[in-house]
Amino acid sequence: MPATEDPFASLAEDMLRLDPIGPSTFRSGHMHDNSQGAIFGGQFLAQGLLAARATTPGWAANSCSAYFLRAGRLDSPIDYEVETVRDGRSFANRRVVAWQAGKPLFDMLCSFYSGGEGPSHQAAATTGLPGPEELPPLQDWLGDNADRVPREEVKSYFQPLPVEFRLTEPERTFHLSGEPEARRDFWMRIPPAQRIVDLDLHQPLIAFASDFWLGPVANELHGPPFPARYPALTTSHHIAFHGSARADEWLLYRVESPFAGAGMGFTRGLLFDREGRLIASTSQEVVMRHG
Repeated sequence: MPATEDPFASLAEDMLRLDPIGPSTFRSGHMHDNSQGAIFGGQFLAQGLLAARATTPGWAANSCSAYFLRAGRLDSPIDYEVETVRDGRSFANRRVVAWQAGKPLFDMLCSFYSGGEGPSHQAAATTGLPGPEELPPLQDWLGDNADRVPREEVKSYFQPLPVEFRLTEPERTFHLSGEPEARRDFWMRIPPAQRIVDLDLHQPLIAFASDFWLGPVANELHGPPFPARYPALTTSHHIAFHGSARADEWLLYRVESPFAGAGMGFTRGLLFDREGRLIASTSQEVVMRHG
C-alpha cells in the first residue's frame, strides 16, 4: 500500500528513537501492539539492543540473551537502563533492563565485538526453495484460500503488519496438505527500513523481525495453525549475529522446533540473506499449556 496509507510507514524511525533521560537510561514512547493488547517482544529486543549499543565504542553486537518477565502495557513509556558489565579490548558486555511503571519487563545481556580474523564455515541455505518473487504475500494467499482457512481464525494476519511475509509452503503451514512438521521456512522483510541509511541500525531491526513466527512453530504438531489455539508465550529469546544485512531486503528464516514437553516448547532459527549468507542464529523458549 502507499506509504501515506501504511500505518507502519515510520516504524523504523519510531523503533530507533530513544530519548536519553540519564547517563545510561533511555526512554521510548513507541508501543508496538502484539495483537493481544501487549507490547510485541521484538520491540524490547530491538530497543534493548539499541540502548546497549549507545553506551559502547560503536561495535556491532555479536549476541544477545533476553528474558521476558512481564507483558508490557500500551499506555505507558518504557525506560531502558543499561549497566556496563565489562569493557575489554575486543568485547564489551552490557546488561539492559526495561522498566514500565516501576516494574521490570525485560532483562537482556548483550555482547559487542570489535571484529577479527579466524577460521570460517556456515550452514548452507537449502537450495531449491522458491524466491520471494515467486510467492504471494501472506494476506493475498489467505484471501485466495478463504474458503479453506476460516477468516475468523486468521483475522490477525489481515491487519496491517510491519513485516512482509511470504511462506515457502503455505499449504503445509496451514495444514491443508501433507503431514504437519515442526518447521517453517519463510521470507520476510521490513519495507519501512529502506528509509534507514546507517547499516548498523539495521541490526536492531533484524532483531525485531527475528521474534516473528519463531516460538509458535513449537505448536505445529499440536493443533491447527491458528491464533485461536492455546498460545505459545515467549519466556526467552537468544540471537547470535554472524553478519550484516539490511532489514528492508528479503531474508530467509528457517525455523524448527526439536522439542516440546512439560509445558514448554523450544525453537531455533537460521536467518539467511538472498546470497545465502548466514546472518543470524536464534532460539526461543515458550510456555505451552492447555486451557
